[in-house]
Amino acid sequence: MRKRPLCLAALFLTLLLLVLPARLWMKASSWPKERGSPENLTGEICGIDPGGKAVSLKHTNLSDTGIILVYFDAETPFSIGNTIRIDENFELQEPESPTNPGQFDARLYYQTKDIILICYAEEAVLLDAGVRLVPQLFYRLRENLSIRCQALFAEKYRGVIGAMLLGDKTELADETKEIYQKSGMSHLLAISGVQTLFLAYMWL
Repeated sequence: MRKRPLCLAALFLTLLLLVLPARLWMKASSWPKERGSPENLTGEICGIDPGGKAVSLKHTNLSDTGIILVYFDAETPFSIGNTIRIDENFELQEPESPTNPGQFDARLYYQTKDIILICYAEEAVLLDAGVRLVPQLFYRLRENLSIRCQALFAEKYRGVIGAMLLGDKTELADETKEIYQKSGMSHLLAISGVQTLFLAYMWL
């Protein structure tokens, strides 16, 4: 009987979160569009996407709370923990909200990852070469395992296997992504640390 009030409270909170619009708790960008682009963008790399063409920045000169995802034209030589500066030829955008019913909500997707802005840049300058050893080690491990997957599996299987085991969606065809999303199995493409470690023990 004592647990009933807690269960009712949890049920009420769940229903409230489902009913209220997501925008009520979504974090707003700290750089309004009307201010234009800043002169530069600096921040510490807290993550690197598979392939090395995109990095996540925290503690930036634009926001201390959210993350800015930066896409580069080519693979970057940086490591997790490096502090970089982008001086020119970059563009900042807010993640787009859906304009049609049933459309993919990119803004909500990035919000779950604490990403408040998207940046497109050509290059960056290294300000501080400090490296966070453990995250960088796991990133390199995942990259090495991705190379092993490409060597072991046929081309038509690489995309799905790399996405399911390593979270690497770079070789996953758009048609395959759409099939998984429509069937409600997109969670199978999410990275699993347990799976990554299991492969590490097998192959290394």
